[in-house]
Amino acid sequence: MSLPEWKSQIFPGKIRAILSWPSSGLLVVASREQVMLWNLQTKTQVYVLDLAFNLLDIKIAQLQAQSSAFGLYVLGSNGLVFIYALQNDTITCVGKIRLLRTNEDDVAYGSLSVEGNFIASTFGKNVVVRNSDAKDKRVITAKHGYIFQGIHSRKKITHLLFLSPNRLMILSYEAGLLVTFDLKLEMRCQVLRLPFHPSSATFSRKNDVIVFHDPFGGTYFYNATELKPVNSILGGTTTTATLALPAYLTFTEDEQAVGIASNNGKFCFLQ
Repeated sequence: MSLPEWKSQIFPGKIRAILSWPSSGLLVVASREQVMLWNLQTKTQVYVLDLAFNLLDIKIAQLQAQSSAFGLYVLGSNGLVFIYALQNDTITCVGKIRLLRTNEDDVAYGSLSVEGNFIASTFGKNVVVRNSDAKDKRVITAKHGYIFQGIHSRKKITHLLFLSPNRLMILSYEAGLLVTFDLKLEMRCQVLRLPFHPSSATFSRKNDVIVFHDPFGGTYFYNATELKPVNSILGGTTTTATLALPAYLTFTEDEQAVGIASNNGKFCFLQ
């Protein structure tokens, strides 16, 4: 894949997320109503899945903790996670999970993160982590009031989750806060007040780096363990914004470039 060929690529519809599918040669482009597969080499659309619900979030993860096969986990506004497998350039639903809804009526926001058998989800307030393994139905609930306890901000909507072994990162764009939650101790352990206003973020487990995109300030790189600014893993320092619009981020498969998709369908790579 030659990254410059993808600069200023235009995708149809308002983009909700864009993901690089490991080892498949595909980009997954999602709007609220559709999931589209694009061939990285030919830059052509190869499949479209029309959804019967509003898409709140979408992630690529292993279908089973011990499996090498990857699938799509789609969080819907109806409180369900739909699991899709890739089969011959099409995506087929292979299962669904009804999430625990902790008295949350507002489904305008939603975030999902998957690590092994564990699935973390939120509909904007409380965060629930559950084990999808039938032998262990353990559920951990991080109450919204506890997550942001003592942090004085009127805007505390949970927008994004990053789940890793024994740790959950909880991000509120509007409040400019990143909180880490220890899953073993079931307690809040770190709080980062962001000195900018991100519209999206992505997490690289390989590099232990969080990348934030501020549509007016640029792209910022933070160490995910220490929650401190670091130089760009792409070879430079903080990168000037290329899209002055709300945008969605994705790492390429080798995690050495970051793709940015704006909600007007424009797409480019930061190298």
